[in-house]
Amino acid sequence: MRRAQALAFPLLLVLLSVIGPAQTFRGGISGMVTDQSGAVIASAVIKAVNSATSLSYATISSNAGEFSFQDLPLGDYSVSVEFPGFEPLRVNAVRVSAGAIYNLAVKLRVAQASSTVEVSAAAVTVDTSSAAQTNVVPTKTVEDLPINGRNFTQLIATAPGFSGYGGSGGFNGSRSGQVNQQIEGIDNNDAANNSSAANQGGIQSIPGVLLPLDALEEFSVQSQGGAETGRSPGAVVNLIIKSGTNQLHGSLYYYNRNEFFAAASPFAAPGTPKSELRNQHFGGSFGGPIRKDRTFYFVTYEEQKFIIGQATYATEPSYAYQAAATQLLNQYGVRINPVAQGLLNTLWPASLLTGPAAPNNYYATTPETGYSHNGLIKIDHSINNNNRLSLRWYVGQGSQTAPLSSFIPYYYQVGPMHVHNYAAVLNTTLSPSMTNQLLLGVNYFHQAFHDAYSGFDPAAS
Repeated sequence: MRRAQALAFPLLLVLLSVIGPAQTFRGGISGMVTDQSGAVIASAVIKAVNSATSLSYATISSNAGEFSFQDLPLGDYSVSVEFPGFEPLRVNAVRVSAGAIYNLAVKLRVAQASSTVEVSAAAVTVDTSSAAQTNVVPTKTVEDLPINGRNFTQLIATAPGFSGYGGSGGFNGSRSGQVNQQIEGIDNNDAANNSSAANQGGIQSIPGVLLPLDALEEFSVQSQGGAETGRSPGAVVNLIIKSGTNQLHGSLYYYNRNEFFAAASPFAAPGTPKSELRNQHFGGSFGGPIRKDRTFYFVTYEEQKFIIGQATYATEPSYAYQAAATQLLNQYGVRINPVAQGLLNTLWPASLLTGPAAPNNYYATTPETGYSHNGLIKIDHSINNNNRLSLRWYVGQGSQTAPLSSFIPYYYQVGPMHVHNYAAVLNTTLSPSMTNQLLLGVNYFHQAFHDAYSGFDPAAS
């Protein structure tokens, strides 16, 4: 079996927002400015500053006192509001999450002295003004959850409305193939079966490549996404990638799953040694500024190597079985088919045919093996106060060798996989009430299957 596909479709999304929030893979802050009596304040100056990068965004309130920041990079923000005759207000720790709009109700007090009022966002009434039902798994949870195989697709099971097993399932009664997979708004779908291209299951459902968990800022699921996400009716899964900040930061890690720490199988005979099970992940990440307050980078790499021992009995046409069959044919005067006899001794390795003429005469021990190399780099650049550019490249390459329908090593299936995902995102502030987001992306997925050994020639037999 062989399957290969290359998806390369530039994606152009023009998102124009006038105060009313639009749903994107990023997030936003919106709200209303009033005085203590509830009267709206127009033309107040509102600034939002990213705590990690010091990048600032500015707007003014409308005649109805409303304001909105669209398509903001994720993170914590400090929001300041100023208007002549009123005390300036600063709200700290305003969290911008993927696909969600933080609703900030601002009340200014008449100025009594030259001072600035500072409050925490936790003390301000918070409401989500987006119609989408968004579930976000934050960075800390992504890092701490005991996810089998460090496979991000399993995080989908934490979202309300999900039904299924592991990373395969649907939302609110939809099918598993009705989930739209994205990486920061860029297509991440394998069109052959409509599942995630990154971390696509290879042989025996083990991912052929891995997008490193250390790269995820947030895992977002919109069970009722907006029309601009399109494509699939079930849900929208968005992987939000970390960015560099003004501070150098990074990580190094090594994970090892080993049969030494596992319990013996309750189905194994007493005294039977444990089957080999080794799954290793190692890698690291680092990020920081290229130019402080302006240009930032984030890089991560992860390597996986695994070996899964096999301890399975199978019945094969051993020489003893063939001799017994020959004797039976001779007994009834049936001629032996030389073609069949030649194929038996060609398609089966000689080492597998030494067992007795009895069921379960072969004990399979050849292990399943695999590896993958996975890397990602992201650059964020502030061209000026009104234009911000983000560039990202993810690549995964790996291969697996495992039994599929036969435990004969000749017929183990080999499944090499290659995945690329590129993106360029330009955010432009056209006016205090209008923004534009342009996304260009390429999603490439290639997977091919073949037998582990193809050196025999059945026709010559």
